Amino acid sequence: MRQRLTELAPPVLEAAWQAAAEACLEPPKWKRLGGEGLEEQWYVLLTCRDEKQQVELLGRFKEEGLTCKAVLT
Repeated sequence: MRQRLTELAPPVLEAAWQAAAEACLEPPKWKRLGGEGLEEQWYVLLTCRDEKQQVELLGRFKEEGLTCKAVLT
């Protein structure tokens, strides 16, 4: 006979774990609502050598009609 090393979780805790696990499986809320008011977006993050390259790339991308912005960290 195997010996139990821990106590069984109380039913209320089991139910909470189950609810949390099921919530993780649900699609995001905006998908459930048909995406109304929200649209998907994709980003590209570039690491520049220096500020000069950043300015050059921003100018080039804007000339090409892309929406972009500078970020400094």
